[in-house]
Amino acid sequence: MAEETSGHLLDSCSFSSLLWDKGAQIFRRSNRVRGHPYQSIKEWDPNPFANPIILTLWQMFLEMVLWNIWKERNNRIFREDKLKSVEVWQKVVGNMQETIRSRQWDDMARKLSETERRISAGWGLSEADLLGLRSKNKVCHPQSPSLWKPPM
Repeated sequence: MAEETSGHLLDSCSFSSLLWDKGAQIFRRSNRVRGHPYQSIKEWDPNPFANPIILTLWQMFLEMVLWNIWKERNNRIFREDKLKSVEVWQKVVGNMQETIRSRQWDDMARKLSETERRISAGWGLSEADLLGLRSKNKVCHPQSPSLWKPPM
């Protein structure tokens, strides 16, 4: 068994590496510095995408993977519970989808290039999902009153 260093835990072990590789594949990135998480983080491009939804996914990915690797490590040590990397990946994807769906986006954010559409689909967000996202433009349901009043 390999010594648990931060480099091994967060990047070079097969479990962590699989998570990073899946994300790199979705984002169409091949320049990951394997085995050197600090170097990878230092060189992380903070703004590689113009579309705000895809950019948000990109910015969340680093944090989501690190957080879920750390949670899984603690589960294994303190709870003697062990998830497969595919199960942790599903948590990463689910957390990212939930965050994107919970935010408000302007109409321009929903217009994706072909590459951005593929990236979005890689995260399980279809065009229909994106069209259904909450809009920044305030919409009031025509049948609901503008001011809520408690029942008497």
